[in-house]
Amino acid sequence: MTNDNMLCLSRIRQHYDLLSNTERRMADFILADWKRVIDMPVAQIAEEAGVSQATVVRFCRSIGFNGLPDLKLCLRREQLSPLGELDDVDNDESPATVAQKIMRYNKDAIDDMLSVLNGEQLKAAADALNCATRVVIIAEGGSASTARCAFDVFMQIGLPCAMVEDPFFQIQAASLMKPGEVAFTVCHSGSAKDTVESMQKAHETGAVTISIMGFVGSPLSKHTDIPLYTGLSGHAFFSETISARICELNLVSVLHALLVLRNEDRLGDYRRRVSELLSIKRLK
Repeated sequence: MTNDNMLCLSRIRQHYDLLSNTERRMADFILADWKRVIDMPVAQIAEEAGVSQATVVRFCRSIGFNGLPDLKLCLRREQLSPLGELDDVDNDESPATVAQKIMRYNKDAIDDMLSVLNGEQLKAAADALNCATRVVIIAEGGSASTARCAFDVFMQIGLPCAMVEDPFFQIQAASLMKPGEVAFTVCHSGSAKDTVESMQKAHETGAVTISIMGFVGSPLSKHTDIPLYTGLSGHAFFSETISARICELNLVSVLHALLVLRNEDRLGDYRRRVSELLSIKRLK
């Protein structure tokens, strides 16, 4: 598989400008010879990259992995991919082959997200949402489609929430938030100006801020109490927009499940009740 299409290597490139000088030496070392890194112990990596072992670990965390084993696992998974090079998509390939490669890419994106998923952060997010006196959902652009799904499932389980998409209303709603409330956003880039400003304002009021985003160290990270990272890379033939939505929706689904488990006694057979309620809006 070529370097350009590696989820891990793409993540390194995406975060390169956010790394310290010593972490960039680690990045350069991996980008130059990533296949050797898979089987190298941390001491050897540190020596050949010209950094300390602590820098190796810090580098892995800076790009969203829990540690070196997680980064190696991601590299090894891509190396062993049975589908060959993802960029090998030609006009003469059958639709079934193209579909297989696209679905593999999307599946790999979810696997990549699993490698950076933090169980403690997930628990903290579910706890904060469950205890919130009110949840204000702030989002725009493509990520707003994911946020609307979150609004839908949160509302179904009785979470007191509102969704605000207009940037002028967002900043007003954020400025009026209070401690005990939660500002929730989905922003893949973590750098959408209106979203970042609104979440910053909400953070300043003392509200808990939860963000689903793609990149560690993004501007949104600075104003987020509980970050949930998806990670992701771009590719000429595989839409990052759609893959980002798939990963974000999976995280929303996990949060929804955690909230349902915390409220089983109150919700009862809530799926049946929701189904009956929605049936009113469906033609027989």
